Amino acid sequence: MVTVKNAYDVRIVLPPAPTGSLSLDQYTAIVVGAKSCNIQLLSSRVPTWIKIPMSVALTFGAFETALLDKVNKTCELEHKIRSSKLPWPVDEGNERWSYAWQAIKKVWASKWNERAFLSCQKAKLNHENICMAVLIQEVICGDYAFVIHTKNPLSGDATEIYAE
Repeated sequence: MVTVKNAYDVRIVLPPAPTGSLSLDQYTAIVVGAKSCNIQLLSSRVPTWIKIPMSVALTFGAFETALLDKVNKTCELEHKIRSSKLPWPVDEGNERWSYAWQAIKKVWASKWNERAFLSCQKAKLNHENICMAVLIQEVICGDYAFVIHTKNPLSGDATEIYAE
């Protein structure tokens, strides 16, 4: 359900959903972003010789929940990451969690960067109503690296795919 008071106060009301960290098989569009859902979709549809990086995700609202109860959410996420089969790019031990936590906080902090602020203004969204989900993925060494946008970011045309 979407409620609109004015052009800058669009509120999207979603049904109650779990907040915290989820395994790949728990991803749904209500609780995580499109990238996470696409990873789940790919993992079930591609041949086994195509390797999809392992992942866990932080749900929409996990940041806001963590602000209310930092200790519990941090412990839950740390346990989820440690118990997943995600390989770590740094040495084993507690240092790896520190690196992961710093990266997660950088993602959450990006909600307040200039690009995000301007994007909200352009879309006429109230910045305070934005919640972020975080996809935590295995880092792989690939022969090629690229990004494919399912909507052309230059023209805004949803019928065009743009790769860079």
